[in-house]
Amino acid sequence: EIEYAIVPGDGSINDGATRFALPITSRGEIVVSNPLDFESVWSYTLTISATDKASNVAERKQTTTTITITINDVDDLGPKFVYSSCFNVNNVCFNPTYTTSVTSGSTAGTLVFNPVPVVPGNPSAAVDIIAEDRDTLNAPITFTIRQTLPAGYENRFKVTTQQVSGSASQYRALVSQTASIDRSQVSELELFIEAQENVANRYSNRATIKLSVAAANNNNPVLSVPFQGYINENSPVGTIPRDNDGSNLLKITVTDPDLVRLFSIA
Repeated sequence: EIEYAIVPGDGSINDGATRFALPITSRGEIVVSNPLDFESVWSYTLTISATDKASNVAERKQTTTTITITINDVDDLGPKFVYSSCFNVNNVCFNPTYTTSVTSGSTAGTLVFNPVPVVPGNPSAAVDIIAEDRDTLNAPITFTIRQTLPAGYENRFKVTTQQVSGSASQYRALVSQTASIDRSQVSELELFIEAQENVANRYSNRATIKLSVAAANNNNPVLSVPFQGYINENSPVGTIPRDNDGSNLLKITVTDPDLVRLFSIA
């Protein structure tokens, strides 16, 4: 009889003896014994020994050979967002976040984004919203605005997906504003943009867009003027008129509806 075995290596993740086994040593059939991850190790080289089982142990003979097992990639990972200043964990952008702004009462068209954190040495640098498949399969990706906070503003924006020129794996989201937002109703928004693979598993990932609504000079000032004021004749220069009973100063109050939530000027 012949007895087969996998010769142990260094015990690391690259050691085939930690990932494969020969459960029936007389048959030489190799099976997977621990999970395989293409993104960590895509190939293993196993040393296989074959030993005859002569009755006299001292006379037993052995030979070895090697076998290379190549791991095929499968769709087991979702897409990731990509920009240079993002904090990466295991080569994946952690908490991808972008900032942008629009003007109250107007439609901005295509939005321009800054990354969080900002690009070192160039805090005003703009970036594109780009995502790519974490697998080598390079699945196509589609972007969608899935949710806003406060809720209900999803229909104010449109997302167009385009493949990055010269890249087989990266896709860009072009986000445009299609309807105006009133700052008096909301001054800040969070948009949650989703990158989803267009394959059977449809894995996805999300990023946050922090959007600020800037004030705009859309409205005329509003004057609040008392109906009538009084002042005595021959009053000294600089005397302030008062109301009819003389108890209060006569004031003209001016408010700006564009900043009604912020302050009024008296």
